[in-house]
Amino acid sequence: MQITRAADYALRGMTYLARQEPGKLSIIKEISNEEGVPEKFMRKLFHILHTKGFIDSTRGRYGGIRLDIAPEKVTMLDIIEAVDGPLALNLCLEGPDLCAIIDLCPMYDIWSEAQASVNKVLKQYTLKDVVNENRIHPKSKKNAANPVFHAKFSGSS
Repeated sequence: MQITRAADYALRGMTYLARQEPGKLSIIKEISNEEGVPEKFMRKLFHILHTKGFIDSTRGRYGGIRLDIAPEKVTMLDIIEAVDGPLALNLCLEGPDLCAIIDLCPMYDIWSEAQASVNKVLKQYTLKDVVNENRIHPKSKKNAANPVFHAKFSGSS
């Protein structure tokens, strides 16, 4: 299983917004550049997130976007499902009518248990958790010696 590129980009964009001062408007072009996401794709994702109530947007010369929900109130699962719909490890978990052998399947309970575990983990981490943890993958040799990377994610200059 792999989350979609859209979900990954949405998580990165929302994390960027969560790192900003509360109420600060951010420009999508800057977010796209900072997060390495195509601007057109980021705009589409932020439109979806806006319609779902996660972000607020202001038009005009001094416009931009900002979180419209407290970072501690939105989970990773909330963002993934806002962009992709319900997360399902297998088609049978999307609905019993989608699998002809669901009642006879020896794997259904295993898929269900695995799905519950994935959902539990993604529900337990909020944007606030992600921002406060300053998570950097420990095996990342590419970023290990990069002071700009560490300054960006540790909050130090």
